[in-house]
Amino acid sequence: MNSPEKAPKARHLWISQTLEYIIGFALASAAAQSSTPMVPAVFAGLVILNAASVKAPLSAFRLTNGRVHQILGIGLALLAMVAAVVIDVDVATRAMLIGLAGTQGFVSVRFGHGI
Repeated sequence: MNSPEKAPKARHLWISQTLEYIIGFALASAAAQSSTPMVPAVFAGLVILNAASVKAPLSAFRLTNGRVHQILGIGLALLAMVAAVVIDVDVATRAMLIGLAGTQGFVSVRFGHGI
């Protein structure tokens, strides 16, 4: 008898992707109106690229699995926090980076493998 296959652990990874696309495009929109747009624009691109490269329904490239996606998301959150402290940017950009670090960290930890 054929036993039904188990659903993969990352079956709801599209939720994480959707949230990351929202975070990335919101950050890109804020970067367009910032006095120092380079730093938030780079981070927006990295967030969108991370969402687009995982093997999941809303992917464009399907290069990484859910675990690598989660590790990259957490690393991106940590990098945004370090950049907020180290890079000399205005207060609004610093707040964007701290907000990115918090939201990306939460999404990566909570929804890293789907629900």
